[in-house]
Amino acid sequence: MEIEQLNNLGFDDLEFIHKGYLAQLAIGSAPIPEDEDRLTNILRHNPMLIRLQIQHQDRSTSIITPELTLQSLMKIVIVETSGQLESFSISYARLVLTMIRGVSQYMTLKFDRLEDLTSDDLNFIQLGPYDQLRIENTQEVEERLIGLLRQSSVLGPTVQDLVDLATADAPTNLESFSVGCQRLILTAVYSQGRIQDMTMTIGELQNLDSNDLTFIHRGHLTQLIIEAAPIPEDEDRLVDIFRHNSMLTRLQVGQGRSASVTPPELPLQRLVKTATSNTSSQLQSLSVDYGRFALTMTTPDGQAQEMVLRFNRLDDLTSGDLKFIQQGPYGQLRIETTWEEDKESLIDILRQSPAIEYIQIKGGGEQSHIIISTIGWPLENLVSLATLKANSEIECSFLVGCQRFTLTAGYSQGIIQDMTMEVGQLESLDSNDLAFIHQGHLTQLVIDSVPLSKDEDRLAGIFRHNSTLTRLQVRHGRSASVTTPELPLQNLVKIATSDTLCRLQPLSVDYGRFTLTVPTLDDQTQEMIMRFNRLDDLTSGDLKFIQQGPYGQLRIETTWEEDKESLIDILRQSPAIGYIQTKVYGRRPIVISVCGTKIEDLIHQAARTISTRLRASDTLESFSVGCKRLSLKGLMESHIAGMIGTTDMMDLIEKSMYIMDMTIGDLQNLDSNDITFIHRNRKHISQLVIEAAPMLMDEDRLKYILCHHWKLSRLQIQHQGRDEVPADLELPLQTLVKLALRNTSSFSVCYRRLNLIGGLPPGCTKDRTKTMAMTVDQLEDLTSDDMTFIQQGSLTHFTLRFPPLKMDTDRLSGILRHSLELSQFHIILEEETILLDATQPIMNLQDVLGIVDSATLTKLESSTIDYGYGPITANVSQGRIQEVAMDIERLGDLSSGYIKFIQGNRLTKLYIKHTPQAADQNLLTEILSQCPFLGYLQVGCRWDRSLAIVNLMVSVREMILEREGSSSLRIFELMDEGLIPFDELGSRDDNTHIQSHLSFSGDSNSFEMRTWIRLGDWMFEKDVGPVRSFVRRYGWSVVRFDGSIINGNAFTSILNHMPDTRTFQLEHLMIHSSDFSEDGVNHLDNMIIQSPDFKGLGLYVGNWHLERAPLLHPTLSRLQLFGGNSEVFSRIALSFPTRRSFPALESFELRPDSDCQLPLNFFSWIMAMVSATSQGLSSSSSSHFRQDTVAEQSAHCELDPERSWTPLRKVMLRQVRLQYEEWRSVIEAMDTSALEHLDLKDANIYPWQFQRVKNGHSAGIRGSLAMLRAQIALQRLEELQYVLISFEYHPWAAFMIRLQIASTIVVGA
Repeated sequence: MEIEQLNNLGFDDLEFIHKGYLAQLAIGSAPIPEDEDRLTNILRHNPMLIRLQIQHQDRSTSIITPELTLQSLMKIVIVETSGQLESFSISYARLVLTMIRGVSQYMTLKFDRLEDLTSDDLNFIQLGPYDQLRIENTQEVEERLIGLLRQSSVLGPTVQDLVDLATADAPTNLESFSVGCQRLILTAVYSQGRIQDMTMTIGELQNLDSNDLTFIHRGHLTQLIIEAAPIPEDEDRLVDIFRHNSMLTRLQVGQGRSASVTPPELPLQRLVKTATSNTSSQLQSLSVDYGRFALTMTTPDGQAQEMVLRFNRLDDLTSGDLKFIQQGPYGQLRIETTWEEDKESLIDILRQSPAIEYIQIKGGGEQSHIIISTIGWPLENLVSLATLKANSEIECSFLVGCQRFTLTAGYSQGIIQDMTMEVGQLESLDSNDLAFIHQGHLTQLVIDSVPLSKDEDRLAGIFRHNSTLTRLQVRHGRSASVTTPELPLQNLVKIATSDTLCRLQPLSVDYGRFTLTVPTLDDQTQEMIMRFNRLDDLTSGDLKFIQQGPYGQLRIETTWEEDKESLIDILRQSPAIGYIQTKVYGRRPIVISVCGTKIEDLIHQAARTISTRLRASDTLESFSVGCKRLSLKGLMESHIAGMIGTTDMMDLIEKSMYIMDMTIGDLQNLDSNDITFIHRNRKHISQLVIEAAPMLMDEDRLKYILCHHWKLSRLQIQHQGRDEVPADLELPLQTLVKLALRNTSSFSVCYRRLNLIGGLPPGCTKDRTKTMAMTVDQLEDLTSDDMTFIQQGSLTHFTLRFPPLKMDTDRLSGILRHSLELSQFHIILEEETILLDATQPIMNLQDVLGIVDSATLTKLESSTIDYGYGPITANVSQGRIQEVAMDIERLGDLSSGYIKFIQGNRLTKLYIKHTPQAADQNLLTEILSQCPFLGYLQVGCRWDRSLAIVNLMVSVREMILEREGSSSLRIFELMDEGLIPFDELGSRDDNTHIQSHLSFSGDSNSFEMRTWIRLGDWMFEKDVGPVRSFVRRYGWSVVRFDGSIINGNAFTSILNHMPDTRTFQLEHLMIHSSDFSEDGVNHLDNMIIQSPDFKGLGLYVGNWHLERAPLLHPTLSRLQLFGGNSEVFSRIALSFPTRRSFPALESFELRPDSDCQLPLNFFSWIMAMVSATSQGLSSSSSSHFRQDTVAEQSAHCELDPERSWTPLRKVMLRQVRLQYEEWRSVIEAMDTSALEHLDLKDANIYPWQFQRVKNGHSAGIRGSLAMLRAQIALQRLEELQYVLISFEYHPWAAFMIRLQIASTIVVGA
């Protein structure tokens, strides 16, 4: 039967077909899914059917329903026919599927293009159903198809079955075959009926099953390819593969595709070890591709074979990869990478491995590469191998090394040149290394760690055998874990410089804490340079080198100034070392230590140093030279720099020296050359310091030195040079002072037991102004000679520091009685409580004051006792104590002893720095009540406690008057925290401050009060309350009220609480205009009118929004207009009068916003503000303003003819932008007769506009300018002259110019 389409069959057709007569069936179109049941019934009811044919013709172009899948169709055929079919064929346009002789035989599938097959067709190919399927197509399709088949996980026949099937009934011309599945592919060469050269490709080792491993273990493999990187669990499996395949000659791992494995990959080291350690293996080729690198091995030479490792970036390698590089296994490993910096990093990594050597070839016409060896060759063999690998025809270089060293050399024409060795640690070199080094090829030696003491002989041997060595570098590049001491610097330098055969040129030593460099050692006088950060970092060995050498000259550079002074002290301890220090302005001081101690030679050396180092543009500030015996410092004239090279340097220094300070260590150690030098240069020496106490035998020498130095202005003796000596051997203090007073204007003696300073104070020339100040620690330490000197009565100041608990009061009384010239007596206490508890048998404050009072010193002015809480000062007049003042930090810190002193002694003044708290009020009340002489009290206080403290003072005094009838308190001052005066708070302080001064009259309750208030920024209601309460009670006393930085309406709220029962004392008022409503302005006007002493009003005008200004009193002294836009300044010009209405105005300050465009002709109003009274506002310019409004607002403050005119002292026009002619008009109109401060910062004025035209002639600005702050962007440096010649100022006035000069100007111009 032939059927066109199954779905066209009718009921009668199907009834006939089901009778089972069919032997052959042909269907002319592809069945569709709806035909599946119909086809199943047809096949089921026809058991005699032996042939089935389905042929699709044109139906696919007209149907929308998809065809029945090939897989479903074959399932129906196989199941329903039960194997009776002799032939079966399906012929579609894209493929042909045929079967002959029953389903036990294979099927044949033919198609032209793999792309024509549908996904259902591919599912059939991958999943069946079939026993065997033969696919016939081209080779190109075959390779792609095999990849497709390997994706199928359906269990099929074993590898052995596949091989048997491939070779069964093989034709005689069969050359090769390939079998495979998802897990693997096996390719073999077939010749003469035998399998040869079998190659297996495995996807992932862990996917092999037992049948696969059984086949592999038969030992037929000659090549093995593993596509995915093995994982650690594969290691044993891989070992077994090698063990059972002795004919395996090639292993390839990885083909660039990444395996989807979550476990870590098998480390390269273990992979290579597995592949190379099997002795039965005949492996000739190894290739490993892990994506990030590729490793190949092609030379069959046992362990000496060379491997090649290629990678792009060193950062891509894992720690396992680096471990393989460092440890192997390999004989030689050649590494190739394109990044040169990676090669340097790789060398550093290789140096960490103790078991490998490496060679790097550079140049020679090839890309640089690295060869690593684990064979353990001696250094000489490595060098030979490097020269073998290098191209002798082309100039190149090579590097060989290991963990112990790195050797770099040039190679040209077969000759090794310029060999440099870098050694990690000298102690790590073995005998082979030293044997090569002793051949004498080295030209440079670098040691990467500090040599040890035990390395000294080894280092000396290197120098002895390498006469061509020209450079030594010791660097502290990496720390060595040493347990033995390092080689002292002195020994190292001796080795490097003492060998006469060595031609060492530069020397560089880095011990971490310091560096030592020498440009060349050809000349033993060559200068060495030593640099360090802190002197404390140096060891005793380092300091020994500094003090003893060996060197010709040593220059020391350090950044810490105090270290330089300490270093000089160290240098002076060495009897064989002299030093020079030169200091050039703008550069760090340089210290040079030289051999020899003759001062004249040192000065000559300083001259040579200056001549070689000082540039013509330098100014030499000072130089110093010295040795253990003495040192001196000299200052030079600034013109010396311009004279360098034109005259003898030494003569130039001597002529340019105008002051010299000399320090003598010990007078006894001076030699004849020193005495001669001192006498010859007596006109230069202005200050003399003697570091050791002069002895009796030194009197003549000291007298000789002092008598011949007519320019000596100061003598200082400080006992530091030697230990204490018996007092009877010292030069008596009396003799020493006589010599000093006779030959110097001032002197000081600093012994351990006392300090004495005497002579004329700076600027004084009369003998009656001479002072004699002595400071003593322990009275008991004073010698009989000291007491003899004191009893002469020449002391003017006496200080006793840290006396013991039981002080000798009799000796102190004796000192004071004999000190008739004494004006100041000072005691500094170390313990805070020792002078206050009278119950203990020690001196107390009453004793101290009693001693001072009983001494009746008519010239004594004050006696001060410094203790734990502050000083106690007694003012003395006519030998009697008149006032006793005490300073304390906080009341709460006082102990009972101090409180008793305050309450029971002659305390007249008390200063309390910090705010008394509520808990301290009772104590403060008690102090005021029980201090009968206390007349002055000053208390530091926070503003929010001000009202409480003032009320307390007033009420306590009233209570004392009621109880006692009188009170000693006359003045009470409420200050800021820390007792800071109001004027010193600073303009940047944004806090609130209240200060008051109360003066009480006699024994009445009345008092006068003056108050200063400054309001802080951003005051909240809780902050406003305390100020409002204070103002409500004492607002009548306010003389200065500063609300210039306050925000919001807090200021208005405070002013509304000012009392109106008394006349105000207000003198100065600073306000912020944005705080006021119209009612606030009216209130301000009334307050100013009620203040007869009002002097000045400052206005911080921000966003001005009022229709009129406050009542501007003619006493206005300061006007500030800050911020605002063009509209704001238009209102200001209409609401503010001009300069003629303010004769007391001293400061006019204008600073609009940086982006503000001033209104048209606003410059005319500026002219009117800065002009003198004779100028004012011209008629032409005044027409731009509503003069009726101005006149109306300022009618009350017309200029009083009797009031004196005050010229402006300060004009500030910051960020003002005017036209060229407008600036010219403003400058010409400006009153500069008394101008002290002109601030034009960020204004767009030009330099030449400072010139003013008067009567047709240019004139400068004449006045007493203290500062010109004009940051002008000059385009040419020559424009500066316009600024300089435009201002004629008083010769004694300070004058400062700040200029912002364009960066394009050459500074050297």
